[in-house]
Amino acid sequence: MKLSVIMPSLNVADYIEQCIVSVQKQSLKDIEIICVDAGSTDGTREILQKYADEDARIKIIDSSVKSYGYQMNLGLDAAQGEYIGIVETDDYVSDDMFEKLYEKTRKEHPDFVKSSYFEFFDYDGKTYGRCVRNVNIEDRNGELIDLDNENNYRLADINHIWSAIYKRDFLKREKIRFHETAGASFQDTSFSILVGLTAKTCIYLNDCYYHYRIDRLESSVKSDSKVDCIIKEMNYVYKFMEEQKMDTGFCELELISKKLDVYLWNARRLSGIARETFMEMIQDNMILIKKSYYTELDKERQSYLEQLIDINRLNKEEALLYEQRMKLVSYIKGLKGKRCILVGAGRYFDKLNEIQQVMGEKYIQAVCDNSKSLWDREVNGYVVQSVYEAIEQYKGEKWLIANRKYSEEIKKQLLEGGIEESDIKVITYIPGALEFMGDYL
Repeated sequence: MKLSVIMPSLNVADYIEQCIVSVQKQSLKDIEIICVDAGSTDGTREILQKYADEDARIKIIDSSVKSYGYQMNLGLDAAQGEYIGIVETDDYVSDDMFEKLYEKTRKEHPDFVKSSYFEFFDYDGKTYGRCVRNVNIEDRNGELIDLDNENNYRLADINHIWSAIYKRDFLKREKIRFHETAGASFQDTSFSILVGLTAKTCIYLNDCYYHYRIDRLESSVKSDSKVDCIIKEMNYVYKFMEEQKMDTGFCELELISKKLDVYLWNARRLSGIARETFMEMIQDNMILIKKSYYTELDKERQSYLEQLIDINRLNKEEALLYEQRMKLVSYIKGLKGKRCILVGAGRYFDKLNEIQQVMGEKYIQAVCDNSKSLWDREVNGYVVQSVYEAIEQYKGEKWLIANRKYSEEIKKQLLEGGIEESDIKVITYIPGALEFMGDYL
């Protein structure tokens, strides 16, 4: 059998049919579908049974424990496929996802193949989404990466474990299991890190096939109750490394950087007492990291570390992000139906395009960028121009610079090209469309 798809569920009756039908319809037919339900009481289990009665590829396992990690391990134990796929049961997948990923395994048999993904949400009766890509791996699209020789790619794209397939023999060989903590508590973080640390080869893909829902209020991401879960996941990683007697020298700094990434993410999603409690829990470890590794970290991670040590600095940084969000709201409202020239055709453009789709009104007239590789390419329905070409064509128009790193240099470029300073607006942070609409309304 080519592939086993594991689908953990708990009270997802509103979404489960769309999910399981999307897996059933896969163009790759040689698959088994392993549904692991943890005692759903809203009709999810009955819906699964209905589909299992009609499709022999569907197997249902009843979990006595409400733990995402425990459910996933039950699925791994039952799996017979050459590769393992994961679909969370409030999401869905494109019809050709697993065929596209599996075909990349035929020649070189990598330990895992991982694609980009769509994030989506429902708003005012319509569905909106965008493809989320990792700029750190875009230039290696479709290539087999030897991770023993290129350690920097081991942890280049952690989390979103569901947009990948994993060689079953690799997971067994390296004894990789999910952490069996209660509920859904970020067990994907430790799993993805362990995969990255132990894999020998991988392939990353820029294409998006998996559709990840971001508007479900019950999501673990949105819970203040899970204060220390991310700490437990990182401790699980270090315990695994100790038990397997892994030499950490090859990735020590990368692992610390990822710890800072996920800890800051956790601190930002928490609020009030929960945030303060988490910060107190990690203080000693953060101070130790600062003493031992501060000068070796990049500037961004140095900033993360400072925020994780000083809650006042974290709150200040968050206030600055909120200021930028409201600045964008004010700017778009101020356009009053007019359009602007956008400088920057990267991830911020993806978010801005999604925002204008939700609003049902185009406020971007043209897009330009200083990257030659983007010139004359169509991105989100716009043909990207060079900045100099756009300056000549759109003098007198409103200009929006959506760039955090090079905003001052771009502004200087526009001014030197004859664009009036009063026509230039710089935004250094763009929220997702769902967050933006909450501010806008």
